[in-house]
Amino acid sequence: LDGAGGTQRLGDTGLEVYASPVTACVRCTIRPKQSQLFVIVCPHCGGPSRSVYDGITITTGVNGSDELMPNASTTSDDAFNFSDTVEMLRSIRLLPSYEFHARMFLAAESCGTAPRLVKRRDENAGCFSTMNYNTSEEEFFCSGTNDSEVVMVNVVNSFAAPLFNYGAGRYAADVDATGLVPGKDYIICVDLDGEEGPLRFGDSGLRAYVTPITSAVTINSYPTHTAVPKGQFTFQVACKDAGGCKPYTWFWMVSARQVGCGNSQDRARGAALQVSPTVQVLWPSEVLLDASTFQYGETLKLCTDWGAVPGTHPGSDTGIQAYVTPIASVSPLAVDAGPGQVLNIHCNAGCRTITTLHLAMNCHGEVSTPPARLIAPPTTGLEKAHLSSSNWTVVMDGFKLVPGRLMLLCADIDGPSSDEYLPGDTGVRVYVRGWSSASVAIRADKNQKLEVTCSTGCVEAAKTTRAYMATDCAAATEKTRHYPLDDVGGNLAFWLDASAMPKGVKARLCSTFATEESDPKNPPFTDTTLEIYVTPFHDILPAKLSVGPGQLRLKCDHFVCPKESTLVRLSTSCEETAATPRVEAFAVALDAADSLVAEVDTSTLSAGGHYKVCVKVGTYPMGDTGRSIYLSNVSLVSPGSLLSALGQKICFSCPQCSSRTLVQAASRCGGLSDACLPWQVVYEADNYNYTYPNESLPLIMPNQDVSAAIDNMSNSSSSPRAYPYCARAIADITGTPLVALQPDPSRPAGEGWCAVLDGRSLKTGRTYSLCLDLDGKAGPLTAGNAREVFAAPEGMLASGAVPSTLTHGDGEQVQRVRITCVGACNPVSRAYLSTNCDITELDPGIVGRSSMERYMELVAGSQSTGWLVPANISRLSPGTHYRICVDIDGPVPDLVPGDSGLEVYINGVRPIDPLVVSPAANQRLNVSCVDCPSTVSMKLSSAAKCPSSTSTQGTSMSIRGQAPNLTAVVDARNLQIGMNYRLCVDFDGSSGPL
Repeated sequence: LDGAGGTQRLGDTGLEVYASPVTACVRCTIRPKQSQLFVIVCPHCGGPSRSVYDGITITTGVNGSDELMPNASTTSDDAFNFSDTVEMLRSIRLLPSYEFHARMFLAAESCGTAPRLVKRRDENAGCFSTMNYNTSEEEFFCSGTNDSEVVMVNVVNSFAAPLFNYGAGRYAADVDATGLVPGKDYIICVDLDGEEGPLRFGDSGLRAYVTPITSAVTINSYPTHTAVPKGQFTFQVACKDAGGCKPYTWFWMVSARQVGCGNSQDRARGAALQVSPTVQVLWPSEVLLDASTFQYGETLKLCTDWGAVPGTHPGSDTGIQAYVTPIASVSPLAVDAGPGQVLNIHCNAGCRTITTLHLAMNCHGEVSTPPARLIAPPTTGLEKAHLSSSNWTVVMDGFKLVPGRLMLLCADIDGPSSDEYLPGDTGVRVYVRGWSSASVAIRADKNQKLEVTCSTGCVEAAKTTRAYMATDCAAATEKTRHYPLDDVGGNLAFWLDASAMPKGVKARLCSTFATEESDPKNPPFTDTTLEIYVTPFHDILPAKLSVGPGQLRLKCDHFVCPKESTLVRLSTSCEETAATPRVEAFAVALDAADSLVAEVDTSTLSAGGHYKVCVKVGTYPMGDTGRSIYLSNVSLVSPGSLLSALGQKICFSCPQCSSRTLVQAASRCGGLSDACLPWQVVYEADNYNYTYPNESLPLIMPNQDVSAAIDNMSNSSSSPRAYPYCARAIADITGTPLVALQPDPSRPAGEGWCAVLDGRSLKTGRTYSLCLDLDGKAGPLTAGNAREVFAAPEGMLASGAVPSTLTHGDGEQVQRVRITCVGACNPVSRAYLSTNCDITELDPGIVGRSSMERYMELVAGSQSTGWLVPANISRLSPGTHYRICVDIDGPVPDLVPGDSGLEVYINGVRPIDPLVVSPAANQRLNVSCVDCPSTVSMKLSSAAKCPSSTSTQGTSMSIRGQAPNLTAVVDARNLQIGMNYRLCVDFDGSSGPL
């Protein structure tokens, strides 16, 4: 006490100072349970020169805490959770050759109290014990006694645990923290040379915190729980361990760069858990915090006093960290493993041109994409963009990304050249597309095929990939079982049982997609960001609509229609907020229990476009059914069928068509992309030249057999190389080459168009789509099915239908029409009369619109060329023209009914008196017409057949009387004496559709 010059000598105070080898805590917040991961920085701890845990790497958890993770796995847990992955360490047994030196334990009061131990009760009981440092458990071997003869000492401390080295000067321990008090700080005691060395445990100067918090998440609009806004937010805290958080425990946030938990001012910005002290605490509970005083890009840590009396506890770091993110939203949330990946970033504020973003598994570890600077909004000043809400873009190089992984989007607000702010987890998760696309919709049924495509690694992934569907891949409250990938000849698909999925819900595809081996019993699923709509409908008819009013029929799955309101939308996008042209209508039960009908008016949509059928059932979001409708402006097609021969001319009305419009008859419109088409059309004025898009394959000329050329091309060894994505499809799609339209001189200018098609590749009896590309190759529209055309048998069109008119009330109700069918029709062939032969739009047997389908009858002595089409005309409407629909193979499902190009008129007018007039005025013709309305009009025509419109040709007649007895009065003075005139009737007048 009196210094070097005094009489006193140095004396031992009884206090010890420990030269601590530990410099910092990496993870010193643990739960009061077994197998808690504990990590410190200890440059002098020594130990084995390499990690004893081969295949284990360190990744930072979503709240900034380090975890041990196997190399092949990825964590997507977005909540702070102390259920550590150290359980895997318990199954690993160290080799005997490893000798650990450094060890540690947690002391409640002093490092001199020694770690928790298990000792035998009686020294003479024949028991001995040893500590297994691999498991932090005492092993007992007793003779003549039992386990009740042993006791545990120093229970307020933890067991001693060896420290093992896993790089970068960091050491970890598997701590058994059972029995430690939640909310208490513990001294970290370290012994550098182990139990056998001369050194003893000493106080490292650092403290471990036994947290009562079992989980903590932020409740806000951010996609995950690692980011908080620069403002108020709510933490939802759960304390489920014994002795957990006390009611009104105080929480506050401080900067992670700050040592400790700040001062009283920092504490004053905190808040208490919102729970009642008078009742049992129900977890989770909420605490309202405010980050408005912090800066964008700053990492915060959550501190607490564990419910101590105010002013008596300095505060402990809970181990929970959060990043004050400037980013409000990102789109898209998926990228490819390649360069030039563009993300659109919406910043609340704080974004600057020096701000960089990158993707990584750990925002403080190795980056997977080089840091990329934000690109400023082109129309906003930089200062304004920095201080307010603005839209930015970033272009990332994803060359090193691994498909199928879910990456963290990390932001460095002041860029890599400054250390003021470190990179932080924005809370946004970006999926590296393993699956680049998937079927947009499936049915809620078993054995559903979900087709997928990928850009890389597909063959390798097929060995281990699993997938399931869920409304939320993380929670997976509504999900299917997970299923393996099916690879058949390069066609990839998952076969799912989706029968338990709610109809009308949007689900996500959750998949492993890992090229490395993973545990098949517990694969690391991630959200692929691909949405699949669980459609309530197994079919939607028709596949095309005309411009104007029309009907869509939605066939309900399993004959059970949704009871909730069902809104149907036709649009180019099914997104709720998409600003695209659309028409909407509610679907209702109209005429059948197994389907809903939506009355839609497509007048506001553009002809020639394809529109998705979107459905919203009840409160579920709008979903894409996977069906699309082609909006056709084609009408008055003549003829309705083609022959399998050259020079097949077909004409139709099309107001929006032009000389640039391309047309073809094909088994499927748009089935082949331009690169797949076995022909192309190059047209200049009236010259049409066919060229082949790849010189390695044969040129198909207009006079060449197209089907034979396709067969040769499919068998060619060069075909897969020339068409890597469609070699299989070429053989499946048949039809005529594309040709340009030519004006039809018989129709008004700009409305009538004709095309001459090479139909030699058409198969007789098959129905083909008349595919129309309205704006040609240079326009954005693609070909769609404007209507169906039938490949008619030889002789059918030339011979016509005899008779071409059937009259109500003339003898039998079932009447017959003779047609010619050479070499195709047979005893199983069937036919019927209908206003539309397309069975996707109109089924046979609909009263007033179609007769029942019946077997055709062979005409005796016709050498199998003459056939009769029987039809019960009592079911048909007078005044209507009906098409003769022919199904060559009848009940065989290969072919469908097609429009023969022939039609029959159902007449409802019969004469009462002889139909004779004199060349004079006011000549009267008395007729009977039971079904004639007041709008009926009549004319006399000398043409070979009645004109299509009674307003353009013929001699008009005035109608007197009321049905059924009518008198037609005509001025016959201008009629040619001796001429037979046709009596032409238009039931609904010149303004009606008949």
